[in-house]
Amino acid sequence: MSSAHGVVVRSSPNKLQATFIADGTEYIYNMNVNVSLPPFNTKSAKLVYQSPDELASSHNFQGRIGPHTLQLTLANGVVIEGQLEMPGVQPAIAADGFGVWLSN
Repeated sequence: MSSAHGVVVRSSPNKLQATFIADGTEYIYNMNVNVSLPPFNTKSAKLVYQSPDELASSHNFQGRIGPHTLQLTLANGVVIEGQLEMPGVQPAIAADGFGVWLSN
């Protein structure tokens, strides 16, 4: 398994953006979430994947946000996890949705 570090940002109540640098390439996963999320920030985030080929196209995801961590699993097995800045998300929220990868 490979990993990369980055951040996850809540850009609006139903949108998240995860940004990571893996092997010198910036990967951005733009997500539409099926629930309304309160404002939060990540202290740090980690992307776990097997091949850069997995960081392309569009994928459904599901996971949990809060109270102090975030974990999202994409349909192709890629995992995004992170630590939330205080106060976190209270109570924790089950989140699912759809996202699209971009790379630079």
